[in-house]
Amino acid sequence: MCKGSRNHSLTNKKQAITILFTFMTFFVHSQSVSFLNTPSDARLLGMANAGYAMAGTPFVTQYNSAGLLHASDSAHAFGASLGSFQPESLDNTMVNIGGYYRLDKKSGMSFGMGYNTFKLAPGMDENGSDLGKLTPQEYVFAMGYAYKLLRSFSIAANLRFIASDLGGGTQASTVSMDVNMMYVLKNLSFGAGISNIGSKMDYGNGKYDLPTRLKAGGSYRLNLATAHSLRGSGEIDYQLQPSDFSGVMAGLGAEYTFKRLALRGGYHIGNEQKTTPSYISVGGGWIFSKSSFDFAYILGNTVMKSSFLISMKLIIDD
Repeated sequence: MCKGSRNHSLTNKKQAITILFTFMTFFVHSQSVSFLNTPSDARLLGMANAGYAMAGTPFVTQYNSAGLLHASDSAHAFGASLGSFQPESLDNTMVNIGGYYRLDKKSGMSFGMGYNTFKLAPGMDENGSDLGKLTPQEYVFAMGYAYKLLRSFSIAANLRFIASDLGGGTQASTVSMDVNMMYVLKNLSFGAGISNIGSKMDYGNGKYDLPTRLKAGGSYRLNLATAHSLRGSGEIDYQLQPSDFSGVMAGLGAEYTFKRLALRGGYHIGNEQKTTPSYISVGGGWIFSKSSFDFAYILGNTVMKSSFLISMKLIIDD
């Protein structure tokens, strides 16, 4: 390589480092594309996002794709959501769409797409020259396949393409996968799996781990009367990567449904220094015909406060 090429490469690397440092506040605890673990379903966020063992969400590629084969009220489902996570510090906007399609009684396909953009922030090169206002953006595209091994037990795998653009030409992309399973016995369900297994994100100044997590959860629905039901759900996760920020987090949530209305609440136990911080969530929903509208809001004095999510879903029978 000639000297000019080496200098040009070094300049690009220095610029990438400067831009990445500028936007380090956008990486939750220095984790690249941490938005992969942010909620996409307002119903589940209203229950502290403790929905890994709950079947039927259209956003299964971000939760547990094995659950699509245990959704008793739908053969196909589609959904879209809009929200902001940690708005007072990140001021970001999240847009998600997702859905699933049952191929037959034993198998089904799922898909998901997500877009995450942050507020404008100043960027500069290694000489301190102003690069103008830059807007970091992140994208994800996922496909999944689920298969029912037994009447009550199913497994699934997702393949995901991830892209991140910090602005100023600093970009990275990679692929990852999830493996998950679900067991359902009447009104009781259990789920387990691992998410975001893949190669690191390389912005040109070093490689950054994906937020890989082990997940497990359970859910139970109690039918109180003809028009009343109560559901409880719990989830516990262990973050494997990045190793410097590994740790345990858990969530407990509840949902009360009366006819077409639903009220929800939950508490997430986390670690602000390593994983998602602790928070209290509330939410509600309105079910009409084969569609539903859900909303969720996060309370408290942590960096999570004022986060919100709204989602719309469409359910299609066989």
